[in-house]
Amino acid sequence: MVAAECSNHLWLYINFKISLLVGKKIFFLLYNNSMVMISSIKPYNVVSFTSHQNPAVKEAIDVSQMLEDNGFEHTEESYYRFINSEINELRQARKNNDFENMKEELGDVLFDTIMLANYYGIDPVTALKSSSKKIRTRIEKAREIAQAPLTYYPFNQRLIFWDMAKKELKNNK
Repeated sequence: MVAAECSNHLWLYINFKISLLVGKKIFFLLYNNSMVMISSIKPYNVVSFTSHQNPAVKEAIDVSQMLEDNGFEHTEESYYRFINSEINELRQARKNNDFENMKEELGDVLFDTIMLANYYGIDPVTALKSSSKKIRTRIEKAREIAQAPLTYYPFNQRLIFWDMAKKELKNNK
């Protein structure tokens, strides 16, 4: 095992590209050049390989770490406040028909949502894939319940089929 001091962090190199970064309050695992948070003083804060292989998510987490390093550490409640604030700013940009501001505000919503997922130790990429699969399954179940293409029905009826599908799928878990 070889140890080296690097930017106030102590890197310990362990077998076959697996490394443990011990720094500040956070512990990371480096595996095949993907950094993964494995422990922290926070209640959760674990990020899987998938997120760090997604460049946009990795960049968001890196920026989040910069915020924390500069004294802008968030709490669980502050993430919810920031997300709600950004959603309100997105709504305002939409009311103003300001497409450029809408893109910026939507980016802020996504950023803060990724940070909340990181706080909880939830891989945002995996969560998004899981949600997409759940929605796809729910649409298929709603079609089955409707016994016809959903577009044949008025929107309110489609919502009823949606709720029925959601309830049935939850009961079958």
